[in-house]
Amino acid sequence: MQLVESHLNALFQTALQLTPSRAEAEEVGCEVYLDGLCDSRVELFKALIERTRKRTQSSSAGVLSRLPVRLREVIVLVDCHGFSYRDAGEVLGVTPEVIQECVTRGRDLLQERVSTPV
Repeated sequence: MQLVESHLNALFQTALQLTPSRAEAEEVGCEVYLDGLCDSRVELFKALIERTRKRTQSSSAGVLSRLPVRLREVIVLVDCHGFSYRDAGEVLGVTPEVIQECVTRGRDLLQERVSTPV
């Protein structure tokens, strides 16, 4: 439970970026918090990602929401929370090379979408 408490703010911020509403982010964060069965930061965020995937098929607000789900997850883990490519790969169940490709594609798409008027 102490591990969850030390990452509670980061978990909530991640949930906010991956769910369509604050209420859903709070619910997902509470579920992960109450389970508290994770032994590492990687497992904790893996549980959060799995729960957000199960809960939502729609996208969240903002520029990130216009990215495909996988790219959004990678960008949130790597750029917003400082996960290494290896750790992000463990969370998402892919290789560090896939994470590297997703980071490049995600950043390119974000740049394109920020530069292009809606």
